[in-house]
Amino acid sequence: EKSLPDIERLSEKTGAEVFWNWQDLDSTLNLISTSKVFIGEKLHSLVFSAAVNTPFIGLAYAPAHFDFVDSVGFSKFTTKTTEISGETVIELFNELLDDYDQIQFRLKSSVDKYREKQIQFSQKIHSDLESLSIDKWALGNNNANTLMLGADFFFQARLRRMWAVSYTHLRAHETVLDLVCR
Repeated sequence: EKSLPDIERLSEKTGAEVFWNWQDLDSTLNLISTSKVFIGEKLHSLVFSAAVNTPFIGLAYAPAHFDFVDSVGFSKFTTKTTEISGETVIELFNELLDDYDQIQFRLKSSVDKYREKQIQFSQKIHSDLESLSIDKWALGNNNANTLMLGADFFFQARLRRMWAVSYTHLRAHETVLDLVCR
C-alpha cells in the first residue's frame, strides 16, 4: 500500500490506466478474461489467467510457479524473475502472438483436463463424506477427536493416491469458476 501514491503519480504522468478494483475477484477475473495476453508474477494471478483461458507470460520466482506453468504447458512462456529483461518479455509476447489461437486452445484443453479432475475429485470427497455415519460426528461423542484425526489421515491417503495436492489447497482454489490448480 505504500507504493499506491507512486502508482498514482506514474499513472498521471503516463496516462496509463490503473486497475484499482483488484480486491474484487469477479472484477479481476473479468479484466484478465478481456486481456489478449496476461503478464503476471504472482502464482495465483497466473492461475486466474489460465482459469479464464487467457494466455500468459509468467515471471516466476518459486518452484510452485514452475510446477504450475509446466502443468498447463506454459513453461515456454515463463522466465525467472532473476533473468528477466524487456527483450525477453517482448520475445515471449511476440512468440505467443505468432501462434495465439493454437496456444490458447492448448491452454483451454489443459485447464479443462484439470477442471474435470477437480470435479471428479470433489465428487469422490462428497461420496466419502456421505459414507460416514452421521452419529460419529455428533457433539458429545467421546471419540470425536480420534475420528477427526482418522478422517484427516483417510483424506490424506486418498489425496496422495489420486495426485499430490492437499485438501486445503484444493479448497483454497475453489470458486464459482472451479479454478485449475495442481
